[in-house]
Amino acid sequence: MFLLFTHVRPQVEEKLAGATEAKKANMVENLTKRKELVESSDGKFLPPLKAEAHIAKARTEMIPLKKIEAAAGGRLMTIKETAAMGKLLDLEEEIARLELNR
Repeated sequence: MFLLFTHVRPQVEEKLAGATEAKKANMVENLTKRKELVESSDGKFLPPLKAEAHIAKARTEMIPLKKIEAAAGGRLMTIKETAAMGKLLDLEEEIARLELNR
């Protein structure tokens, strides 16, 4: 959360300064609310997912498959590469399912 605070605060202040110069009251009000929300956050992190280990393993398995996908470009893939792309889709679906099942 601290990273979010240090990253968002300068952006909000910059937009806020630009908005006050242009006298855009609605934009100033929205950015002020956003700044207050970021400053008032307590810095708590979300609890880890139950299946975090499985998700990390699936993402690790995806790395070489993504490289194959990028290397293929626009050419036709071999049967082996096509099978790997099928596995890539399965891994992506599994990760999405695991992330939703907190």
